[in-house]
Amino acid sequence: MNALTTFLQADWAERAGWALVHSLWQIAAIAAVYAIAALLLRNRSADSRYVLGCVAILAMLGLPIGTYVLLAHDVPLGIAQPSNTPVVAAPPTESPVPPSDLTEPALTSADPLPPVEHGDPLPAKATPAEATTIKPVRSAAEVVSAEPAATDLLSGLRRYLPWATAAWLMGVMLLSLRPLWGWFHVRRLRNRGLSPLSDALRHAGRRVKRRLGVNRAVQFVQSALVEVPTVVGCLRPMVLLPASAITGLSVAEIELILAHELAHVRRHDWLVNLAQTVIEALLFYHPGMWWVSNQIRKER
Repeated sequence: MNALTTFLQADWAERAGWALVHSLWQIAAIAAVYAIAALLLRNRSADSRYVLGCVAILAMLGLPIGTYVLLAHDVPLGIAQPSNTPVVAAPPTESPVPPSDLTEPALTSADPLPPVEHGDPLPAKATPAEATTIKPVRSAAEVVSAEPAATDLLSGLRRYLPWATAAWLMGVMLLSLRPLWGWFHVRRLRNRGLSPLSDALRHAGRRVKRRLGVNRAVQFVQSALVEVPTVVGCLRPMVLLPASAITGLSVAEIELILAHELAHVRRHDWLVNLAQTVIEALLFYHPGMWWVSNQIRKER
């Protein structure tokens, strides 16, 4: 319980909460800009839309991080901050002095005038009307009621920000299990249900590999666990071909399939896919991010 209390009172948890609040409109704005730009590029190549999507999803991650850094350096972002100035109650005001008591006696010729030093201005004499005017002192309740409604809303939101940060951390931990499951799935595909390809298909794979300029070692095997051609592995890529993909096709047609899979290897799509998985785990709460991420996979 003490650990939870310490967490809820931590400054970084509140700053992370503000960053999450701002990310709601930041990610939505980036998704809207991406949708407009992708619409304008609908007649261009898929590569241009693919790069656009990668830039958009990186910006979706960068803006919340930048917001958190700015908040850590006390840069104002329009967030209501609590006032540390104590409210001092005004002392009770005395009853106004009657105007008759403010009148000064007339000076006679026998009364000496006070000495006046050179360079000192004569004090201005207050009129009876000014002397009897008393400015009202605003109470603390009036000061609070004069604040804008938006500031009151943000101030009331502050107490829930650490809880929002805690919920976000729990979601990130749950979504982080997905890459672990993917790693076990890849190991299963690399070790089970494999059979070698024919010599003609292996030679076709080497020709396509040289034609595309792929210098890394790539294995070409047949798999009984996949339904579509798939490439797995980062450091040691392996192209898996299902039996349905090589049955009844010519060598030229199979070379096209192999070229498609080797293009993923040459373009390092596994690295982009890994970055997507991390961003999806961090920004899981926003539907705009999921939509852009799905568009990236379609274009890829």
